[in-house]
Amino acid sequence: MNLLGLSVFVDSSAALVRQGRIVHAVEEERLNRIKHYEGLPWLALEECLTEGGLTIREMDALAVGWNPFRGWHVRMGQSLRSIFAMPAAFTCKVVRGQGYLHACRQILTLRQALEHRYGCDDLPCPIHYVPHHLAHAASAFFCSPYDSANVIVADGIGESATISFFTGSGNRLQEVGHLRFPHSLGHLYASVTGFLGFRMAYDEGKVMALAGFGRDTFRDLFAQVLKINPARGTVHLNTRLLDYHAAREGLFSQQWICATGLESRRPGEPLTPRHEDLACSLQVRLQEAVLSLLKARFPQHSERPLCAAGGLFLNSVLNGKISREYIPDFYIQPAAGDNGVSLGAALAVQAAFNPQSPRHVMNDAFLGKSYDSSDFVRVLGRRNLNINPARDVYV
Repeated sequence: MNLLGLSVFVDSSAALVRQGRIVHAVEEERLNRIKHYEGLPWLALEECLTEGGLTIREMDALAVGWNPFRGWHVRMGQSLRSIFAMPAAFTCKVVRGQGYLHACRQILTLRQALEHRYGCDDLPCPIHYVPHHLAHAASAFFCSPYDSANVIVADGIGESATISFFTGSGNRLQEVGHLRFPHSLGHLYASVTGFLGFRMAYDEGKVMALAGFGRDTFRDLFAQVLKINPARGTVHLNTRLLDYHAAREGLFSQQWICATGLESRRPGEPLTPRHEDLACSLQVRLQEAVLSLLKARFPQHSERPLCAAGGLFLNSVLNGKISREYIPDFYIQPAAGDNGVSLGAALAVQAAFNPQSPRHVMNDAFLGKSYDSSDFVRVLGRRNLNINPARDVYV
């Protein structure tokens, strides 16, 4: 069974899976040189076909890591509620919603786009719309060395879910719970990233590093922003105090400004100890929330290994905390962001239609095209450079 997986939102990518084996996977930005590219991954798709020695007509199925028919009631309902809570945030949601509509339109017209690009009128392979968090979960569990495991997915937002919980066994994944928008740990982290003068959904790693220099002096503030309910295994984000979509436009509530004692930092302005403290308290609260969720959601199977995916698990400090204080048997999908969704979507469809197929343990992330010295010499030669290849040196 030849399966082509696609991720078409930010960090778009393509992956080719054959009989459960990962043949090739590559992110579009590696080929078009546009960081965090958002859109159809045409170059990545074509490289997968080329490296696999296949044509688009030889695909048995295509898998997209997003279901455009899900989540509309949640997104629209939350947007309408913000009219009264924070009108500026509602305007921001409407503007960003237009981009979401365009992306969904691309997914829904994918067959026509493929037929036009490859000059065929009757593309035979079906297209499967895999729910976003299921694709994330599949990318983690089906690539892990574990026969059974608990799985957590956390990012900004999928179709409507922000955090999802699964159990995996063999070639089967079952969702056992989820939290919905707007209660998003990813959105919280990104919002503070923007307030600290960094690029949202881009520079969160800088905020994680900044946290190491600060003290947890904003603990009370983040207890108000993010309420944790250990008994129910939920978190509640106070969007009146801090709203993600407003933060995307540089808008922050007066209550947040007063509570932090800071104005929104502009890029390039000096970082102060208070900025460091704000990052520190954010990181501490994030870790408390994730550990609380894990203990509450997997109480009967806490001894089982854990797998994780979703952009939140690019936070290596959080991952270290989990492995030390929750479970040491912990597998994180290396492409934990949306770049790994194409791989997960293909593996989810593979497991659904061929549950007896072997699993491919992903021991490394070297799934793209390889290059040798002759490739480097050829590329550098185009620049008319004086090239003197070095001999192999072993230290």
